[in-house]
Amino acid sequence: MGVFNKMKETILEVNNFSKDFELHALNKTITACSNISFEVSKGEFLGIIGKSGAGKSTILKSIYKTYIPTTGEIIFNSEIYGNVDLAKIGDREMINLRKKEIGYVSQFLKTLPRITAIELVVHSLIESGFEKDCSYDMAKDILNQFEIKENLWDAYPNNFSGGEKLRLN
Repeated sequence: MGVFNKMKETILEVNNFSKDFELHALNKTITACSNISFEVSKGEFLGIIGKSGAGKSTILKSIYKTYIPTTGEIIFNSEIYGNVDLAKIGDREMINLRKKEIGYVSQFLKTLPRITAIELVVHSLIESGFEKDCSYDMAKDILNQFEIKENLWDAYPNNFSGGEKLRLN
């Protein structure tokens, strides 16, 4: 009788992460997160829960390198660069990772007020390097995949429900 031993491939490891914000006008330091550690393996999902102001967005923005940790490391197993500390990686490399490997979906959809949902997706596809000719058909497939109703494709996202905005984002 054989034993099946599935090795988990860690794709993200956050070790002893802390983030402080300096409030210069008040001459104060606010600690947003302190001593956070976790791992995410390939195929896993991780939920971060907590009260408003608990630091959930701070952790995510630090993984995306919008913020730099005060202490700790954020190790990402990149297909391009291998294991890298996202807190220390260069800006060009981080931009490349954002284009190809790491995504961040804000809870707030920021769009131009007069651009339709399908135009937004087409524009994103073209910016990602897809040909303009095939981007419209790809955009339809994407909108269907994310269950955006066809009658909303020519509507302005500012009028969408919260869930529709998140899926479009």
